[in-house]
Amino acid sequence: MSDGPSWHLRANGGVLSTVGDMHRWYLALKNNNVLPKAATDKLFTPHVAEDPEGHSHYGYGWVVQDLEGDQLIWHNGGNGVYNANMTFLPEKDICIVVSSNSNNKISDDVAMRMMGILLGKNFGGNEQANGEEIDFMDNPVTNAIYKELTEKGAANFRQNCQAILKNAGFDFKNDMLLLGVGERLLDGEKWKEGVALYEVYTQLLPNIVVAWNHLGRCKKGLGDLPGAKSAWEKSVALRPNNNPAAGWLKGME
Repeated sequence: MSDGPSWHLRANGGVLSTVGDMHRWYLALKNNNVLPKAATDKLFTPHVAEDPEGHSHYGYGWVVQDLEGDQLIWHNGGNGVYNANMTFLPEKDICIVVSSNSNNKISDDVAMRMMGILLGKNFGGNEQANGEEIDFMDNPVTNAIYKELTEKGAANFRQNCQAILKNAGFDFKNDMLLLGVGERLLDGEKWKEGVALYEVYTQLLPNIVVAWNHLGRCKKGLGDLPGAKSAWEKSVALRPNNNPAAGWLKGME
Protein backbone atom coordinates (compact mmCIF):
# COMPACT_ATOMS: atom_id res chain seq x y z
CA MET A 1 0.00 0.00 0.00
CA SER A 2 1.15 3.52 -0.72
CA ASP A 3 0.98 4.61 2.93
CA GLY A 4 2.85 1.69 4.45
CA PRO A 5 2.69 -2.06 5.03
CA SER A 6 -0.21 -4.11 3.74
CA TRP A 7 -3.26 -4.66 5.92
CA HIS A 8 -2.17 -7.98 7.45
CA LEU A 9 0.85 -6.32 9.06
CA ARG A 10 -1.18 -3.65 10.82
CA ALA A 11 -2.15 -3.98 14.46
CA ASN A 12 -5.88 -4.52 13.91
CA GLY A 13 -5.40 -6.75 10.88
CA GLY A 14 -3.34 -9.54 12.34
CA VAL A 15 0.15 -10.73 13.05
CA LEU A 16 2.55 -12.73 10.90
CA SER A 17 3.99 -15.24 13.31
CA THR A 18 4.50 -18.91 14.14
CA VAL A 19 3.11 -21.04 16.92
CA GLY A 20 6.63 -21.16 18.36
CA ASP A 21 6.90 -17.38 18.51
CA MET A 22 3.43 -17.13 20.05
CA HIS A 23 4.66 -19.48 22.75
CA ARG A 24 7.58 -17.10 23.33
CA TRP A 25 5.01 -14.30 23.72
CA TYR A 26 3.21 -16.40 26.34
CA LEU A 27 6.48 -16.87 28.25
CA ALA A 28 7.20 -13.15 28.06
CA LEU A 29 3.81 -12.37 29.58
CA LYS A 30 4.07 -15.16 32.16
CA ASN A 31 7.52 -14.06 33.31
CA ASN A 32 6.62 -10.34 33.32
CA ASN A 33 9.22 -9.53 30.69
CA VAL A 34 6.84 -7.20 28.85
CA LEU A 35 4.87 -5.69 31.71
CA PRO A 36 5.49 -5.50 35.45
CA LYS A 37 3.52 -8.06 37.47
CA ALA A 38 0.95 -5.52 38.66
CA ALA A 39 0.12 -4.58 35.06
CA THR A 40 0.09 -8.22 33.92
CA ASP A 41 -2.37 -9.02 36.71
CA LYS A 42 -4.66 -6.25 35.45
CA LEU A 43 -4.33 -7.62 31.93
CA PHE A 44 -5.79 -10.96 33.02
CA THR A 45 -8.33 -9.67 35.56
CA PRO A 46 -12.03 -10.20 34.65
CA HIS A 47 -13.40 -6.70 34.02
CA VAL A 48 -16.53 -7.00 31.86
CA ALA A 49 -19.02 -9.89 31.92
CA GLU A 50 -19.65 -11.34 28.44
CA ASP A 51 -22.83 -13.19 29.37
CA PRO A 52 -25.65 -12.61 31.90
CA GLU A 53 -24.59 -15.59 34.03
CA GLY A 54 -21.01 -14.34 34.33
CA HIS A 55 -19.41 -17.52 32.94
CA SER A 56 -17.10 -15.49 30.73
CA HIS A 57 -15.41 -12.13 31.25
CA TYR A 58 -13.19 -9.86 29.23
CA GLY A 59 -9.94 -8.62 30.68
CA TYR A 60 -7.71 -6.18 28.81
CA GLY A 61 -7.67 -7.90 25.43
CA TRP A 62 -8.10 -11.45 26.75
CA VAL A 63 -11.11 -13.63 27.55
CA VAL A 64 -10.96 -14.84 31.15
CA GLN A 65 -12.97 -17.86 32.31
CA ASP A 66 -13.06 -20.43 35.07
CA LEU A 67 -12.15 -23.96 34.02
CA GLU A 68 -12.89 -26.30 36.89
CA GLY A 69 -11.24 -24.01 39.42
CA ASP A 70 -8.38 -22.82 37.21
CA GLN A 71 -8.16 -19.51 35.38
CA LEU A 72 -8.45 -20.09 31.63
CA ILE A 73 -7.17 -17.23 29.46
CA TRP A 74 -7.69 -17.26 25.72
CA HIS A 75 -8.52 -15.37 22.56
CA ASN A 76 -9.16 -16.23 18.95
CA GLY A 77 -9.18 -14.27 15.73
CA GLY A 78 -9.38 -14.44 11.97
CA ASN A 79 -9.83 -12.37 8.86
CA GLY A 80 -12.37 -14.30 6.80
CA VAL A 81 -9.62 -16.57 5.46
CA TYR A 82 -7.78 -18.07 8.45
CA ASN A 83 -8.52 -18.63 12.13
CA ALA A 84 -6.23 -18.92 15.14
CA ASN A 85 -6.55 -19.51 18.87
CA MET A 86 -4.23 -19.01 21.83
CA THR A 87 -5.28 -20.58 25.12
CA PHE A 88 -3.39 -20.99 28.39
CA LEU A 89 -3.75 -22.03 32.02
CA PRO A 90 -1.10 -19.97 33.88
CA GLU A 91 -1.28 -21.95 37.13
CA LYS A 92 -0.58 -25.23 35.31
CA ASP A 93 1.86 -23.62 32.83
CA ILE A 94 -0.13 -24.94 29.87
CA CYS A 95 -0.09 -22.94 26.65
CA ILE A 96 -1.82 -24.08 23.45
CA VAL A 97 -1.55 -22.21 20.16
CA VAL A 98 -3.50 -23.42 17.13
CA SER A 99 -3.59 -21.83 13.68
CA SER A 100 -5.66 -22.97 10.71
CA ASN A 101 -6.12 -21.88 7.12
CA SER A 102 -9.85 -22.59 7.46
CA ASN A 103 -12.08 -19.72 8.52
CA ASN A 104 -14.20 -21.51 11.09
CA LYS A 105 -13.75 -22.38 14.73
CA ILE A 106 -11.64 -25.46 14.12
CA SER A 107 -8.75 -23.77 15.96
CA ASP A 108 -10.94 -23.26 19.04
CA ASP A 109 -12.10 -26.86 18.85
CA VAL A 110 -8.59 -28.29 18.52
CA ALA A 111 -7.31 -26.09 21.36
CA MET A 112 -10.00 -27.29 23.76
CA ARG A 113 -9.60 -30.92 22.68
CA MET A 114 -5.88 -30.64 23.40
CA MET A 115 -6.62 -29.02 26.74
CA GLY A 116 -8.91 -31.93 27.53
CA ILE A 117 -6.20 -34.45 26.67
CA LEU A 118 -3.69 -32.68 28.92
CA LEU A 119 -6.17 -32.52 31.83
CA GLY A 120 -7.74 -35.93 31.29
CA LYS A 121 -11.11 -34.34 30.48
CA ASN A 122 -13.43 -34.12 27.48
CA PHE A 123 -13.68 -30.59 26.12
CA GLY A 124 -14.41 -31.61 22.51
CA GLY A 125 -17.12 -30.56 20.08
CA ASN A 126 -16.18 -26.85 20.08
CA GLU A 127 -17.12 -26.68 23.76
CA GLN A 128 -15.65 -23.74 25.59
CA ALA A 129 -14.96 -23.53 29.31
CA ASN A 130 -18.59 -22.85 30.24
CA GLY A 131 -19.75 -25.81 28.14
CA GLU A 132 -22.36 -23.70 26.36
CA GLU A 133 -20.88 -22.65 23.03
CA ILE A 134 -22.04 -24.58 19.97
CA ASP A 135 -20.37 -25.05 16.61
CA PHE A 136 -21.62 -22.19 14.44
CA MET A 137 -21.35 -24.41 11.34
CA ASP A 138 -22.88 -27.60 12.72
CA ASN A 139 -25.98 -27.19 14.85
CA PRO A 140 -29.73 -27.83 14.41
CA VAL A 141 -30.41 -24.38 12.94
CA THR A 142 -27.61 -24.33 10.37
CA ASN A 143 -28.24 -27.97 9.48
CA ALA A 144 -31.91 -27.25 8.75
CA ILE A 145 -31.12 -24.22 6.59
CA TYR A 146 -28.34 -26.06 4.75
CA LYS A 147 -30.65 -29.00 4.04
CA GLU A 148 -33.35 -26.74 2.58
CA LEU A 149 -30.83 -24.99 0.36
CA THR A 150 -29.05 -28.04 -0.96
CA GLU A 151 -32.11 -30.29 -1.36
CA LYS A 152 -34.71 -27.79 -2.64
CA GLY A 153 -32.44 -25.36 -4.41
CA ALA A 154 -31.53 -21.69 -4.52
CA ALA A 155 -34.76 -20.48 -6.15
CA ASN A 156 -36.92 -22.08 -3.47
CA PHE A 157 -34.76 -20.51 -0.76
CA ARG A 158 -35.08 -17.02 -2.25
CA GLN A 159 -38.85 -17.36 -2.56
CA ASN A 160 -39.46 -18.81 0.89
CA CYS A 161 -36.47 -17.55 2.88
CA GLN A 162 -38.43 -15.96 5.71
CA ALA A 163 -40.45 -19.11 6.38
CA ILE A 164 -37.41 -21.38 5.98
CA LEU A 165 -35.33 -19.34 8.43
CA LYS A 166 -38.17 -19.07 10.93
CA ASN A 167 -38.97 -22.79 10.77
CA ALA A 168 -35.28 -23.60 11.27
CA GLY A 169 -35.27 -21.57 14.48
CA PHE A 170 -33.03 -18.82 13.14
CA ASP A 171 -32.47 -15.84 15.43
CA PHE A 172 -32.72 -12.95 12.97
CA LYS A 173 -30.18 -10.97 15.02
CA ASN A 174 -27.52 -13.70 15.06
CA ASP A 175 -25.64 -13.47 11.78
CA MET A 176 -23.17 -16.18 12.85
CA LEU A 177 -25.79 -18.83 12.08
CA LEU A 178 -26.09 -17.62 8.49
CA LEU A 179 -22.32 -17.36 8.27
CA GLY A 180 -22.11 -20.98 9.41
CA VAL A 181 -24.36 -22.10 6.55
CA GLY A 182 -22.42 -19.96 4.10
CA GLU A 183 -19.05 -21.37 5.18
CA ARG A 184 -20.30 -24.90 4.50
CA LEU A 185 -21.55 -23.87 1.06
CA LEU A 186 -18.22 -22.22 0.26
CA ASP A 187 -16.28 -25.26 1.43
CA GLY A 188 -18.38 -27.42 -0.91
CA GLU A 189 -18.14 -24.91 -3.78
CA LYS A 190 -21.93 -24.77 -3.96
CA TRP A 191 -21.81 -21.36 -5.62
CA LYS A 192 -25.45 -21.09 -6.71
CA GLU A 193 -26.78 -21.92 -3.26
CA GLY A 194 -24.13 -19.66 -1.74
CA VAL A 195 -25.27 -16.69 -3.83
CA ALA A 196 -28.86 -17.25 -2.71
CA LEU A 197 -27.84 -17.53 0.94
CA TYR A 198 -25.62 -14.45 0.92
CA GLU A 199 -28.11 -12.35 -1.04
CA VAL A 200 -30.65 -12.99 1.71
CA TYR A 201 -27.94 -12.51 4.34
CA THR A 202 -26.96 -9.07 3.01
CA GLN A 203 -30.61 -8.03 2.72
CA LEU A 204 -31.31 -8.94 6.34
CA LEU A 205 -28.00 -7.63 7.71
CA PRO A 206 -26.56 -5.17 5.17
CA ASN A 207 -23.62 -4.00 7.29
CA ILE A 208 -21.80 -7.34 7.70
CA VAL A 209 -18.56 -7.04 5.72
CA VAL A 210 -17.79 -10.78 5.56
CA ALA A 211 -21.24 -11.45 4.05
CA TRP A 212 -20.53 -9.11 1.12
CA ASN A 213 -17.06 -10.66 0.75
CA HIS A 214 -18.48 -14.18 0.59
CA LEU A 215 -21.27 -13.10 -1.77
CA GLY A 216 -18.57 -11.84 -4.12
CA ARG A 217 -16.64 -15.10 -3.84
CA CYS A 218 -19.75 -17.12 -4.70
CA LYS A 219 -20.57 -14.88 -7.66
CA LYS A 220 -17.02 -15.20 -8.91
CA GLY A 221 -17.31 -18.97 -8.56
CA LEU A 222 -20.32 -18.82 -10.91
CA GLY A 223 -18.36 -16.69 -13.35
CA ASP A 224 -20.36 -13.55 -12.56
CA LEU A 225 -17.42 -11.13 -12.34
CA PRO A 226 -19.54 -7.93 -12.47
CA GLY A 227 -21.63 -9.30 -9.60
CA ALA A 228 -18.52 -10.16 -7.62
CA LYS A 229 -17.11 -6.68 -8.20
CA SER A 230 -20.34 -5.05 -7.07
CA ALA A 231 -20.41 -7.10 -3.84
CA TRP A 232 -16.78 -6.34 -3.04
CA GLU A 233 -17.26 -2.63 -3.74
CA LYS A 234 -20.09 -2.59 -1.17
CA SER A 235 -17.82 -4.40 1.27
CA VAL A 236 -15.00 -1.88 0.82
CA ALA A 237 -17.47 0.99 1.23
CA LEU A 238 -18.37 -0.45 4.62
CA ARG A 239 -14.75 -1.06 5.67
CA PRO A 240 -12.18 0.69 3.48
CA ASN A 241 -9.19 -0.47 5.52
CA ASN A 242 -8.09 -3.97 6.55
CA ASN A 243 -10.44 -5.53 4.02
CA PRO A 244 -9.27 -8.35 1.70
CA ALA A 245 -11.95 -7.29 -0.82
CA ALA A 246 -9.80 -4.27 -1.67
CA GLY A 247 -7.07 -6.60 -2.91
CA TRP A 248 -9.57 -8.76 -4.79
CA LEU A 249 -10.88 -5.68 -6.58
CA LYS A 250 -7.40 -4.58 -7.49
CA GLY A 251 -6.75 -8.03 -8.94
CA MET A 252 -9.73 -7.57 -11.26
CA GLU A 253 -8.37 -4.37 -12.79
